[in-house]
Amino acid sequence: MEQLNLLSSLETHHELLKSYEKELIELENKLKIRDLEKRIMAIEEKLEKAKIKRDEIRKSLKSRNNILVEYNYRIEEIEKTLYNGQTTDIKQLEYLSREKDRLKEILSNKETETLTLMDEMEFLEKEILEIEDFLQKYKEMIIKQKRKYKILEQKLKEKIEDEKKEILSIEDNINKALLEKYYAIRNSKGSGISVPQNGVCNRCYMIVPMILLDRLNKGEVVFCENCGRILCKETQI
Repeated sequence: MEQLNLLSSLETHHELLKSYEKELIELENKLKIRDLEKRIMAIEEKLEKAKIKRDEIRKSLKSRNNILVEYNYRIEEIEKTLYNGQTTDIKQLEYLSREKDRLKEILSNKETETLTLMDEMEFLEKEILEIEDFLQKYKEMIIKQKRKYKILEQKLKEKIEDEKKEILSIEDNINKALLEKYYAIRNSKGSGISVPQNGVCNRCYMIVPMILLDRLNKGEVVFCENCGRILCKETQI
């Protein structure tokens, strides 16, 4: 009877060990750490693209401002020539007047384009600030999740070590031949113990003969005739 009690206890600790190991593997997924890391990478990529675009616009605005200054200067020079009274040739004056109008039209178009770029620049600056704020929140979130993961991971590792120690302690008190038989069954079928319920094996669901149940009640080590697992009474599990 003692050997059966030890086997049932061994089975219990193996199942606990398996559940803790599985929980440890699934822990990171449960906390969605990888999902958060992927999200952060996507946000960082979006932020980088926005900054590149902003820098391109800054460069373009600088160039356009230089062009606007040049056009304003050319228009001013033409107006000086037109109105200083030194040029009297009608054709020359008409040409200068047309040239001034042409330059003003170009200048107006370029000013409109520049204003559009400035609006785009303002939008990008706002977007970058929003992305940076959003990114910071995600990074803080993942830091918290990783801290939580480390705490839970440590607790699970401690439980796993405790179960391993308990298993070794129990194994030392079980008959070697019986222990080898138990592990042969467990390694083959995933579990080494079966508990008959209402005369039926709770693993393979086949009827256990009364003669085996009687021997089990007497404390003998018996096996299910169908699945081969070691039979234990419910009170032993």
